[in-house]
Amino acid sequence: MIENIIAYQQNYLEILKEFKKNKNEYDDYLLLLDKIELLLKRNKKTITNFLELNNNNFFYYGGSTYFDSKSNEINPIIFSGKSIIIADPIIKLSFFLKSTEVFNFKRIKHIIDISINTVLDSEHNLLSGKLIYINPNDFIYSIKSSIYETARELTIQYINYNLDTAYSNVDQFVADNDTLSFEELEIKMPKLSKILITVDSTPDMTLQRKINQNYIDCGIDQERFKDISSIEQVIICFIGLFGQALELKSISTILNCPLYITRANVILYLNCINCIDDNDKKRLIISNILFALYQLLKEKKTEDIKCEGKYEIIIDSIHQAYDSIEDYISKIREMNII
Repeated sequence: MIENIIAYQQNYLEILKEFKKNKNEYDDYLLLLDKIELLLKRNKKTITNFLELNNNNFFYYGGSTYFDSKSNEINPIIFSGKSIIIADPIIKLSFFLKSTEVFNFKRIKHIIDISINTVLDSEHNLLSGKLIYINPNDFIYSIKSSIYETARELTIQYINYNLDTAYSNVDQFVADNDTLSFEELEIKMPKLSKILITVDSTPDMTLQRKINQNYIDCGIDQERFKDISSIEQVIICFIGLFGQALELKSISTILNCPLYITRANVILYLNCINCIDDNDKKRLIISNILFALYQLLKEKKTEDIKCEGKYEIIIDSIHQAYDSIEDYISKIREMNII
């Protein structure tokens, strides 16, 4: 069956190589998206059947638009001896690409171009089956609306817990703070900025700067939100962050393999979601271990990373969930095997 996966990914690479030969405009990117969606649709059964039979050998990579196999993100994968499943980056960007009234095409084009290069750089891993691309919508399309509603509920729970408030829903929270500027929100709720953790945010950033930086990271045209209140912009950001974590968790659950995440904000929001059973809890613990391993291995040269059975020792030794990633890191360091 791996031969069918390799054949599909060979076709995938050929589509990208052909695309790169030309100087492409907006319509060309839409056509590329159509070609990739069609290819994945034709191979959906092949991909899902293979992953169902081999999920013990894979992690699902999430939290970033693309995976760079030449970066230090590959180190925990090599260390564990596992392979990875990745959501196709171009399909992930399809909504942004088709919504140019909100998203900046120049920025989205730049991200897609980088994504294509990272995929082509990973050709060896694609053709060996160590890295498999999927269409994430095959797994979550039917539950997108419920994910959004759950993200809204998680947002207000998170706010109530951290700000010691008791709002019934996000609409009530917005209505109560709708007239306040970003500066006034920080005066009224000093912790609000601290609990909003975005991709590139730092502890010293103001609330408004975090929101603006998030627009830049997502390629959003800030002018489109100039008439929306400050608190609505904050809530939209929170819902987006929880929605992302929920989508990743949902795909991980369906695939029955742990998430591999390298972004601190994503692992934070993932840990705010309740586990539904013991298997879910185990996958979350492994995700935290993998994030801890990334912190421990990211400064090492990739060529020095070896798969020597140490990953299994770590997994067999950590059975409980810890309060923080630092606890996982400390536990792994105590083993003195890295």
